[in-house]
Amino acid sequence: MSSSEIYDLCTRFLRAYQERDLDMLRQIFTRSEELTVLGTHQDLRFLGWSAFETSLVRQFSAMQDTDIQITDFRSHVFAGAAAACAYATTLYRGRVSGQDIHIQRLRLTLTLEHHDHSWRIVQAHWSIPADGSLLNPRPSTPQPETTASAPGGHGSGTVPAQKAQQQPALAAHGGFPSGAATAFAVYRQLAATVTERLNQGTFDFASDIAPHADEYFIEIADGDPLDLTQMKETFIPVIDAIAAGASFSWSVELEHARYLAPDVALLITSARVSLTLSDGQLDTKRYRITNLLTRNASGAWVFLHQHRTEIPAE
Repeated sequence: MSSSEIYDLCTRFLRAYQERDLDMLRQIFTRSEELTVLGTHQDLRFLGWSAFETSLVRQFSAMQDTDIQITDFRSHVFAGAAAACAYATTLYRGRVSGQDIHIQRLRLTLTLEHHDHSWRIVQAHWSIPADGSLLNPRPSTPQPETTASAPGGHGSGTVPAQKAQQQPALAAHGGFPSGAATAFAVYRQLAATVTERLNQGTFDFASDIAPHADEYFIEIADGDPLDLTQMKETFIPVIDAIAAGASFSWSVELEHARYLAPDVALLITSARVSLTLSDGQLDTKRYRITNLLTRNASGAWVFLHQHRTEIPAE
């Protein structure tokens, strides 16, 4: 599958969404119960086509005059062309339940798998840039003109809160594929090691993070998509805070896991990252994260991609 073919499928998806063409979306997405879709806030996470289709019907009933334009697009084919990932930044304009929405940087990750001689979307993740985060404190970005729903989400302009809370969620459970569970064990150990070395003042990005990422690694967090070199800079404020007397913690939990192709794992995780400042003040961020990992030539699990959405702290 070429980059142009991936781009074409991505544009077909966005066109079908803005035209509320459910039949086209049925052809583009896998309709299995292994489909995972993460929306723009914590209640919007769906496991399986039936749950996502119910959400789409509800969204479409409230949408009007939607226009979605791609402003940045990247893609990567892996696993011997058996799977692919696309990253898009989009400009979203529309009306939802009579309210105008304008989001300048609505980010989208799509993971594709080859099914029955055609490509299908097996995972999607929407997010809106936050003002900044503990690991990525960037200048504030343009905010939506209203709190109404963005794609993949139900906001105050669509579904009442009590209905949004009833959406099916990804349930943490056992019985994950053994390889995917092994990949997560590597992830959890990475978090523990980085936590320890940051607090000891011995952290080194080149040895503690870089070996765990593929050369094509992309992270979507609170600003623009980051490659490995750019990601290194996000640790600087944490290192500075620790040097000033703060302590750091990073924990991760597994919500869902599956294989996309041989030696490629999709993990949906939650994470909590905290800084306790010298005066006792606590700064905590919580995220829901899409992770793609693959086994490299030496057999070690490494990250291909991460896309995280901040969720409110408890």
